[in-house]
Order: sequence, then structure tokens, then C-alpha cells
Amino acid sequence: MGCAGSTEGEQGQESAIKVKDNTAAADKPEIESADPGPQLPTPKGEQFHVLVGDKIKISTYLDSDGDGAQSPCSVQVVINFLNWTLAQNKSMIPEGYDVAELAITGLSSPYVLSDGLIFCPDDQISELDGWDEGERFLVALTKEWKINKYLNSEEEHHVHFIPKPPADGAEPPEEGAVPILAVKGQEYWDALGEVALQVEYNTDLRAEDIPEEYDQASKADE
Repeated sequence: MGCAGSTEGEQGQESAIKVKDNTAAADKPEIESADPGPQLPTPKGEQFHVLVGDKIKISTYLDSDGDGAQSPCSVQVVINFLNWTLAQNKSMIPEGYDVAELAITGLSSPYVLSDGLIFCPDDQISELDGWDEGERFLVALTKEWKINKYLNSEEEHHVHFIPKPPADGAEPPEEGAVPILAVKGQEYWDALGEVALQVEYNTDLRAEDIPEEYDQASKADE
């Protein structure tokens, strides 16, 4: 599901928000608290992940009711959540990102990225193309990280993990391009170590938990 014309030619817990400790001093990557914050409920829903460029991964859970049905959660709510999370971790943004230009403006998915599809803000996460097929990764779009940048490798960038699928008879992706399947695996992130930022929001995502200042839809109505 996407907007017409939206293509390019992008029990409680000790802590709800955590980041991975991938420094060389750690024997194994461990999760450390980024902000103790209030105790929040253990997630009931299904985990999903959002890639922000090639060195940031933010994970949370899609809320569900007692019967396991997924509660409504729009693309806009996820965008608001991402911008809030990035602001909380501003001091930990990896080198190579322009923090001033890191606002999330849209979402796509590896499932539809090669089609240039950008999801509509009102689209429900559980109804996006690819969700029923098991796709649990989304791709965040920013001023710098647009769809074309995700699809095309350029030497000056650290890594480009979603090479454009070759058409029949076309040349395969250039050597060194990292396929999306590799980025979905933890080995990719462990290999990046301390140059990457991984944030885990270990509770179900709810719109009411996001500070109002990050509600882009409300700002648009003002």
C-alpha cells in the first residue's frame, strides 16, 4: 500500500529504551540502558525494525490486543517515534550522518523499495505491502537517505545494503554491495561494532507515549 504518486525516480521492565554496546571492550555485544525512564509494560505484540541509512537500526513492537490482533498503528506514528528516538540518541549518531538533516520524512520497505514506493502517512503498519508475507523491516527516508541512495552503491559511502534487483539478462549488482538479507541479520550489525547505533524500544509502540512535539500530523493542522 502506498500513496499515489509517492515514488522517487525513501509485568514491567527495568528499561524500555536500550542501545547495543558493541565496543571492543565488550566480550560480546550487550544491551545497555540509554535512559532508565519509567517502567513500561512487557511487549505483547510483534517486533519490527526500521533501518535509517546503513548504520542505524531502531526496533520496537507493534501493539496487539488480548486476542493477538494487532492494534492500529499508522506510518505517521512510526515516523514520529523515529524522530523522537533519534533526538533522544542525538549524541550517539554514527559518524557520516548529518544530524541536522536526519529528520525522518517517510517510510518504505525492502519489499517495495525497487518500485520506488513510499507509504502514505495514514497507512497502517500491519496492512503494508509485504507485512502478510513476513516483512518486518522498514526503511526510513531522510533528506540524505532517499530511495535512490538505498538502491545504488557509491564508493564514498560506508556500505549500501539494498542493491537494485537486476532485470532478466542484466548485469548483477556490483561487487561489494551488501544484500538486504545480510542487513536483517545480527552478524551485519555486530561486524559494524561501535560505528553503528542500535536502539531497542522494548515495549509496544503507542502514539500516546510519544511527546506531542514530535507529532508531525498535529503540527500540519496548526
